[in-house]
Amino acid sequence: MSENEFDIQNKDSERIKRRKRKKKKKTAKRILIVIAFIVIALAVLLTVLKLTSTELPFRQLFPEKAYTFINEDVLGNTTTTTEPTTVTTTAPTTTKPVGHYLPIEEFEFEKSKKGNLLGNILQGGKAWRDSTYIYHIVDGDGIYRFYPSNETYTKIYSSPDYLSNLNITEDYLYFTNDTDKKLYALKKETKTAEPIADNVKTAYVYDNNIYYVTNSNILFVMDRGDLQSVTLYNSADDEINLIGISLGRVYFSTLDSYGTYRFWTTDNEGSEKAVFFREIINQKDFIKPVMEDGFLYYYTPNDDGTFDLQRRKFGSENVVTLIEGTAVANYAVVDMNRLFYAHRDGDTFLAKELNMNSGNKKVLLKADSVSDDNSLIFQHGGTYDFIIGYRSEDSWIYYSSCSSTSSNLVMKFKNGDWSY
Repeated sequence: MSENEFDIQNKDSERIKRRKRKKKKKTAKRILIVIAFIVIALAVLLTVLKLTSTELPFRQLFPEKAYTFINEDVLGNTTTTTEPTTVTTTAPTTTKPVGHYLPIEEFEFEKSKKGNLLGNILQGGKAWRDSTYIYHIVDGDGIYRFYPSNETYTKIYSSPDYLSNLNITEDYLYFTNDTDKKLYALKKETKTAEPIADNVKTAYVYDNNIYYVTNSNILFVMDRGDLQSVTLYNSADDEINLIGISLGRVYFSTLDSYGTYRFWTTDNEGSEKAVFFREIINQKDFIKPVMEDGFLYYYTPNDDGTFDLQRRKFGSENVVTLIEGTAVANYAVVDMNRLFYAHRDGDTFLAKELNMNSGNKKVLLKADSVSDDNSLIFQHGGTYDFIIGYRSEDSWIYYSSCSSTSSNLVMKFKNGDWSY
């Protein structure tokens, strides 16, 4: 029986519908495949971000349902939609205080802006240099300017008193007078110094700031421009000692009547309350600490009566022993990755240099016939180094030598003159 025209048209129509349905199914399948690839890609991406703790606003880039599906079903996280609430938390006791861990960039000083080296200052601050001259204090006489190129010298400031805390800037010299306890500013090429602070024990200059500690145990910072001071810390009973600075902070210790050290830090604008930056340590176990360029240098005792000179990067617990089995004579002085230190060997006082890159050591200066009650100090003046003080009760010495010559080629200062 032959099909009529009507039946043929119906069958053609059914075939067209079937083709359309197949086409729709293929299109839907392609869309599902694309969506699957997108979901997988997003899952991989979010997993990587989760592992690397990268804080980027990817949640804002996708619909909430898509993000929730990936976060919960794929990554296994919990996504909450409740409104945020204010929560007050207490930091755990193991949390390090503000200022304890700082990037090394916080200690990238410009050398030309340093008024001196902190090791020099804490040991008396008798010598330092600028780009042309070396300046050094002669107690009971004044301040001399020494020209290394031809070893000529002249007295630029006269004083019958003991002076200390010498800091050099491009336009001024700063120092303290141990008799009247004042901090003075001496403009270069002038002869008259002006008092700018009272009752000063220690003073250190970096850039436009003068950090100083008074004999009444108050830590200040002064602006060199307007000479206005801000109190950073005030201790009624404990002795304050400056340890170091960063570009934005200051570090110091307090010592109580029981011999307990407490190590503190605060910002250099006086806007924060001081906090601990190290645990409390007995003074006998942590001797002559000084911070230079983000590294803390100090001595620790050994059972045999000797000491190790050690270093640790600020904020790190890794300790590097630089000198083993030495004696404590001076604060460590650090300049251009060289460590300058002094100690006694028998009755000889030795000033030495350690190259912290190569480990090489050399003797810079020495003084013989040194008694137990000597008052000798070592000062690093750049290309020249100094031993100053009484090696015995009635033997005052003032030695210097160039770091590029033998320790036996020594200049001696006496009655206003240098001589070999």
